[in-house]
Amino acid sequence: MKKVLVMFFCLCVAFSVFAQGTTEASTKTSEEFKGLTYDATVSLAANPVGQSSYQQAAQIQDMFAKVGSRLSVIAEATNGYAANVSLVANGEAEIAFTNNLMLSNGYYAKGDYTQIPAKKCLGVISLSCNKTHVIVLKNSGITEVSYEQFKGKRIGIGQVGGTSRYDALALMEALGLKEGDYTAANVKGAEQTEMMKNGQLDVFIWNGKAPIATVLDLIASKECVFLDIPEDIIEKVIANSDGAYTRQTLTKDYYDGLDHDIVTFGNNAVLFANADVAEEIVYEFTKTFVEHLDELKEVNKGFKEIVPEKMLEGISVPLHPGALRYFQEINLPGIEAYAK
Repeated sequence: MKKVLVMFFCLCVAFSVFAQGTTEASTKTSEEFKGLTYDATVSLAANPVGQSSYQQAAQIQDMFAKVGSRLSVIAEATNGYAANVSLVANGEAEIAFTNNLMLSNGYYAKGDYTQIPAKKCLGVISLSCNKTHVIVLKNSGITEVSYEQFKGKRIGIGQVGGTSRYDALALMEALGLKEGDYTAANVKGAEQTEMMKNGQLDVFIWNGKAPIATVLDLIASKECVFLDIPEDIIEKVIANSDGAYTRQTLTKDYYDGLDHDIVTFGNNAVLFANADVAEEIVYEFTKTFVEHLDELKEVNKGFKEIVPEKMLEGISVPLHPGALRYFQEINLPGIEAYAK
């Protein structure tokens, strides 16, 4: 009889604990999300003063102040996109600009970011796309982007640390070209243009938001051909980047002399946040940014490419819960893939 009473008592206690836990969980789940209910400040890491992303960060800062948000945004000058990944991962900045490839590498702590903690860099919103341009002179004899025609050539791959260099090397990898298979010119776009003009370079590779000034300079002085990148090569570039790159086109209205749209790949600029930043803060940042995007477009044409159907373009890492919550609220196209 004692054994039965003891067992009954234990069952009652267990049921009581279970019921209490269920009630607490139910209460927690049913709590209404109220957004940002207190004053907060975040740093927005950009790039050096005077460059495009720093200008955009300053304009975002001004916009938040004007609309009276409880969130204050402080634009921060940094060494650029590559450095921003480490700053955010290490908690030295809350939100920052980078590109999707660097964000992916930062999230998985691979590539240049093996020394930072993994899974600390989460996506917020995709911005405008930097599209890869591959250009040769009309009389070069190069007619396609291929291993055979690029092997042994003098190819501009961008300066060390530059974002164009990542794209050029991604293309070389997809083509199967290794170091030594071609002569690399590790210089900026403007220097590549001068080298093309002087007959010192066979292939010009550069990324950017079309039309690019240095490309306009090149085609104004030389007869050039924009090369399409084959679909199978683009697929390899995308696969090798875990989806950070996307298929893009340079439409013929970008540059004089183009008679068709050029098939290429691109890498979006992106805003991302540290995983430890409170959900309500990133929610407020995302909501205010999107709802006042038209005002930002009036002060900087660089914001004009940001449209609903591309706000997640190329983001191949999880979204910050705050951004995810807001995009679910507005039923942003494609958000289902991030809610799993």
